[in-house]
Amino acid sequence: MNLRPKIEVFLSYAKLDEDAARDLWGRLAVQLAVSGRYEFTTWQFLDAILPGDDFHQEIIAALERSAIGVFALSAPFLASSYIADHELPAFVNAAGPAAGPSTGHVAGKRAVPVMLGHFDVRTANLRGLEPLQVYAKDRPYAALRRAADKDQWAADLATAIHRIAGARLGIAPAV
Repeated sequence: MNLRPKIEVFLSYAKLDEDAARDLWGRLAVQLAVSGRYEFTTWQFLDAILPGDDFHQEIIAALERSAIGVFALSAPFLASSYIADHELPAFVNAAGPAAGPSTGHVAGKRAVPVMLGHFDVRTANLRGLEPLQVYAKDRPYAALRRAADKDQWAADLATAIHRIAGARLGIAPAV
């Protein structure tokens, strides 16, 4: 009998970063799959959208179901108007120019920005993610070359996601 709470994780990346993002998502999904505390399911565009699907409606439905959104930050990601207009607002209360800075997370959801590629974080428009801590360890994921380093990066990210589920979203783990 599986008593682990179910948590859907939305994985977001820019199309130009597909190779690095899919590598990270694959490693992260394995780490989350072995959780004894939660039953994580991951949602990503290429695995979920089939030819003929209404991709926008599928994405919106996945955003609504997901409690955690992991966002693979890079210059192409930040340049994507689709991500800025549809994906980020599902997790981040980004205020407009008249309202001032971001007000943080959408209630019941958690954005987890991760550093996938290099860009100047000091000058980039972070699309409402400015106040949030970015997961990067000591360098972006795409800069890693050794499989062991990539595995460790993903394992540490999975640990952070476990902590977020319990401490920030208040989802009690199975014991």
